[in-house]
Amino acid sequence: LESGKRRLALDHLPRLARALSVSTDELLQAAPTQDPRVRGTAHTHHGVTYWPLTRQGPASGLHAFKIRVSARRRTPPTDLPVHEGQDWMYVLAGRMRLILGERDFTIGPGQAVEFSTWTPHWFGVVREPVEAIVIFGPHGERLHLHS
Repeated sequence: LESGKRRLALDHLPRLARALSVSTDELLQAAPTQDPRVRGTAHTHHGVTYWPLTRQGPASGLHAFKIRVSARRRTPPTDLPVHEGQDWMYVLAGRMRLILGERDFTIGPGQAVEFSTWTPHWFGVVREPVEAIVIFGPHGERLHLHS
């Protein structure tokens, strides 16, 4: 069996279970699954509160968050950030202001945007708070949550 030259057949299971001092049911039992719920703490950074929707490390380094952008986040910085990666955003409520380079966009509920973060960028609100789902690569997560 260990060399892979022989296969284990169903009729071998009772003998194998006896040899291991377990029942056949225990031998075939699936491994316990971990709790699928994502439990992370919210972080607020520069007027944006981030609730994690993925665990650390899954999804090929991508990290999803639900965000709430404060109504006070209306004025972009003098120098718009640039970093490696891609950002994806889907607006749930409110109207988001998104600046990409020289272009200024208003993104409403039900609209999604995707852009290279090599483009100077910033997001805030038009007037009221904004709720959105965002997906960042590892570089975007570091910049948005930790810089």
